[in-house]
This record gives sequence, C-alpha cells and structure tokens, in this order.
Amino acid sequence: MVDTNLIVVVVLLVTLIIGFFAYSFITNRIKLRKLKTEKEEMKKLANKSLAIFLARIIIIIEKNEELVENFVVGSKLKMSDLNNLAKIHLLRIEKDPIVDQILKSGYETEKIFFDNLNLLIKEKSNLWKKRNSDEIKYFFDFFSFLKEFDQTILSFFNEEKIKFQKYYQSLINDLKKGKIKSEQILELSDEYFETYRISPNNIKRSFWKKWRRKS
Repeated sequence: MVDTNLIVVVVLLVTLIIGFFAYSFITNRIKLRKLKTEKEEMKKLANKSLAIFLARIIIIIEKNEELVENFVVGSKLKMSDLNNLAKIHLLRIEKDPIVDQILKSGYETEKIFFDNLNLLIKEKSNLWKKRNSDEIKYFFDFFSFLKEFDQTILSFFNEEKIKFQKYYQSLINDLKKGKIKSEQILELSDEYFETYRISPNNIKRSFWKKWRRKS
C-alpha cells in the first residue's frame, strides 16, 4: 500500500524544485534583459560623447596647425602658449568623468579612440605634424566615416563644433593680443567644459562599434 504522506511529501518537493527553477529562470531573464538595456543605453551615451569629443579634437588639431604655420617669433603668443592651449583642452577631454563610464563598456573602439588622444597629449602640439601624423589621420578618418554614416550623430558633432570653435578662437585671439596669460587657460577651459558638460541623454542609433580602424 502506497504511503499517502510520502506521496504528499514527494509532490511538495517536486513542486518546490519546479518553482525554484522557474523563479531562477524568470529572475535571470529579467536580469539579462536589464543588462542588455543598460549596455544599449551606455553605447548610445558613448556615441554621443565621442561625437562631441571628436568635434573638439578636430578643432584643436586644425587651429594648432594654423598657429604653428603662422607662428611669429617675438609675438605676444608664445610657443609655450600654443602648446599649453592644446594640451590643457585635450587633457580636459581625457579627464571628463564620462570617459571612465565609456571605457567600462569594454568596446575596443572607445579604447582606440582614447589611446590615440593620449598619444597627442603626450607630445608637444608644435611637433604633432612631425611625430603624430598617424593619430591625426585617425581622427580625420573617423570624422569622414561619421559624415557618411549617421545624420543624428553628425548633428551632435556639428552643434559642438560651432560652440567649441567660437570659444577656442576667442581664446586664441585673446592670447595673441596679450589679454590673457597662459595660466588663465585652465580656468577658462574649466568654465567651458562645466557649462557644456555632456549629459546622459541618449540617442537613437549605435554605430561606433562598426568603426574598427586604427591608423
């Protein structure tokens, strides 16, 4: 004769086991879905951030080349001013709080981007053309890719380019006229970067992972 109590115990155990696995399955699915969403949101934030950073870097490179080519010995704008101007602003980009978040995403593209930026920072800007042609080419190639890929992301680039170019040219003009000293650049750059700090608002598409080129 079958023990009824034993049957009840077995049924309860089976129910508990099934319930446990069902709960674990559902919980894991929720966690995975949340993780996927977080990664997608982080990627969108990285897209926006890199577009803005790229706009600033392109302006810094272009203006630096103009200043080096037209440099006049004995003018109010010293070579040290020129080098400090570029280095301070590139460092502000590299040290932006959002960079750590971006690099934690683990995408190789972002790492390559900031590796190239770091190489520019380490060298005096008046020597970039001679010693950092690969890094400069990387950023301009990146810009060429951006122009052809996504208009939404390009709009972030263009908006920042207009703002940053106006600000950066104003600094250059003041340095040339002797209105500000090299030591004041850090304070002024802090003011700009705080005013236009990148917000965590997200955009629609992700594309940087498709860019794998490193010059």
